[in-house]
Amino acid sequence: TGAPKTALVLAKTLKSRADTQVVVLSMVGGPMQGDFEDEGIPLILFDEMPFMQSACREVVQQFDLVVVNSISWDFFSILKGTTVPVAWWVHEFFLSKSELSRVRVASDVVDVLLAVSPVVERQLREACPDKACMPLIYGLESLEVEDRRKEGVVTVALIGAICERKGTDLFVEAIEKLTDEIKSCARFIIIGPVLDEALFESVRKRGADLPELDIRDVVPFDELLDIYAETDVVVCASRVDPMPIVVTHAFMFSRLCILSDAIGTAQFVRDGENAILFKSEDVNVLVEKIEMVINDREMRRRIGAEGRLIYEDNFSMTSFEEGVEKIIYDYACMDSLM
Repeated sequence: TGAPKTALVLAKTLKSRADTQVVVLSMVGGPMQGDFEDEGIPLILFDEMPFMQSACREVVQQFDLVVVNSISWDFFSILKGTTVPVAWWVHEFFLSKSELSRVRVASDVVDVLLAVSPVVERQLREACPDKACMPLIYGLESLEVEDRRKEGVVTVALIGAICERKGTDLFVEAIEKLTDEIKSCARFIIIGPVLDEALFESVRKRGADLPELDIRDVVPFDELLDIYAETDVVVCASRVDPMPIVVTHAFMFSRLCILSDAIGTAQFVRDGENAILFKSEDVNVLVEKIEMVINDREMRRRIGAEGRLIYEDNFSMTSFEEGVEKIIYDYACMDSLM
């Protein structure tokens, strides 16, 4: 998912810019474990972390800076009693009052809150008004994909976890409402891990009546790049989403994006110029936008090319590295390491 990918980018940046040792402490390994190890970034896997807090605390106390990545509730109790500066890089928007309460409690051991988007920053400032808070938009190293888009068939993809927050159901409803003529010259892809079994079952049943819809499970990143290579349009139908990495990749690859106005990335969009916006949860408008871009190949190319500039101006590694340096200087008291 997005958070571990951005954690890898951050770890590499800290290692190169601070010229110091970076270690990842995690409760579990996973598919990206080798990516960290290939970069010379060791992982300490502490699967009993919640039950061995004193031992974990001793490990943490060896370091000069702790960055808590996204939601790591079990880790905050370990940080109590340590003297290491702590930055919490928050990638999530919290939907419930109980989650916001946990944020307030967790922030007691945090020196600075880092918000991945203005959507998150506003929420954090309201929840923790006495805590230092600053933006840190992630950076991504530039990649290229082969252009394998097909003439005569427009591929429209929704990439992300299958759940209500990501608007998977809204995307399927929009496909259902398209005219047969439009559907005959398009194919639609949903790809991502299932987070909501009930919603997935509903989507699967509805998809059985849509031969142009292909629903796939999560795939390795190399395969995902192959999907981008074949895709003309990327849709983000999220009801709320701080800064979805799939949209950033779509901009990077000059693919036209149709975006909900409730996502953090919408702040960079000039509607109809470098991407296309629709009001969150307004399926009828989403249908209109999909029909419009399927019918206009020149629009897809033109807006896709302009969208590439969103990546270059806001998600480049240069701007990200500058943000990371500011954090180290201003909040982590690590001047001697730079």
